[in-house]
Amino acid sequence: METIKLEQSKLSSEDVDNLLAYVQNISTVSFEDEAELVMRDVRFIDPYALIGLCLSIRCLQKSFKEVRVVFPDDFETASYLAFMNFNDHISPLANLSSGWNTVSSQDRSDILVKITPIGSDSNFQEEALGVILNNQLNFSQEEVTSYTTVVSELCHNIVDHSEDAGYLAAQRYTNHSTGKRFVMIAVGDLGIGMRSALKKRYEEAEGWSHYESIVKALQKEATSSSTGDRGLGLSKVHEITKKYSGSLRIRSGDASFYFRNNRAYCFNPGFFPGVQVMISLAEVENT
Repeated sequence: METIKLEQSKLSSEDVDNLLAYVQNISTVSFEDEAELVMRDVRFIDPYALIGLCLSIRCLQKSFKEVRVVFPDDFETASYLAFMNFNDHISPLANLSSGWNTVSSQDRSDILVKITPIGSDSNFQEEALGVILNNQLNFSQEEVTSYTTVVSELCHNIVDHSEDAGYLAAQRYTNHSTGKRFVMIAVGDLGIGMRSALKKRYEEAEGWSHYESIVKALQKEATSSSTGDRGLGLSKVHEITKKYSGSLRIRSGDASFYFRNNRAYCFNPGFFPGVQVMISLAEVENT
């Protein structure tokens, strides 16, 4: 059995990036029939990590005859996973460790968006995101409309260009050192990646690195549509995150960028076939 043990109590973005690269690698070389993902020690999972876990399990399920997921020992963490619909989405793909309810709560919340599948007939949760931005972060209705439209476009691009389904999740948190609230929104898929999507529009993209593809996607005129009628949406996302003291993480292929405070940080976490985007926005100060 191939056993993958997550020993971190808090799954960081880098931890999940490394996990996705690792499961992608072993899925191409492993001769084991079974794989086990062990999360006993995990105590905190944000939306980016949730989406990464779903994608990792899907990746394992494609290559292993049986996949088993061992849930956190901590009751609150395990309950949170169920509330976020994590159990519902992975139970068709893997056997869950006994003792945890696989049925998620039907309760709604005004501080989060549960894991939502992105497909051709999906609801991209514009209304739920709008409630968080308006009620929790003090965004104006015009700002809410602008930003939920951009997030919806990111989701549409998964449907139109990734050749795969994806996931969306979001949650509002409070920075305990400053007392300010912020929201984290995550979108991800296991599709063809940003470079291959851009090749539909730019023949020269064949020779681009994954880093160059992300940089190109951040340019205002960039689009993966052959008709040029819709961009990737990332340029607008980047613009808004800077305006609202936020951050942006983009991961595709073997490249990962993190943008914050007008600075860019580059990483190479290993190859990952799809695209992951994490957006963080801070609350607007009342005037």
